[in-house]
Amino acid sequence: MAAVEIEVQGIDKFLRMLETAQRSLVEELDALIDSGAKLVKDSAETLVPVRTGNLKSTIRIEETGKPMERLVRAGGKQAPYAPFVEYGTPRMAAQSFMRAAAEARGPEIEKLVLEGMRRLFE
Repeated sequence: MAAVEIEVQGIDKFLRMLETAQRSLVEELDALIDSGAKLVKDSAETLVPVRTGNLKSTIRIEETGKPMERLVRAGGKQAPYAPFVEYGTPRMAAQSFMRAAAEARGPEIEKLVLEGMRRLFE
């Protein structure tokens, strides 16, 4: 049986190029996800029912420590009643502002990310 030997030159350079491209892709998509989170936050601030402005002041974007992941949240210690406003209670109808903001901006965020990916792969 005959042996075949193949020598590939430049593989190290090629692997470095792939690693750089991967980092660039993650950085670009992370920036797009951040832009999408800002859209949701802006909409939530517009939709939140305002009596004193306290709940509105708690709407924020949190980073999770993972690339391409953001959380848009409201409430916390300053406004522990946020879930009651969002989901309602037996005595009060829901006044969804977070879910409504995410649903309203979802198609726009999807388009933003898809266009960004298209630009990256052109």
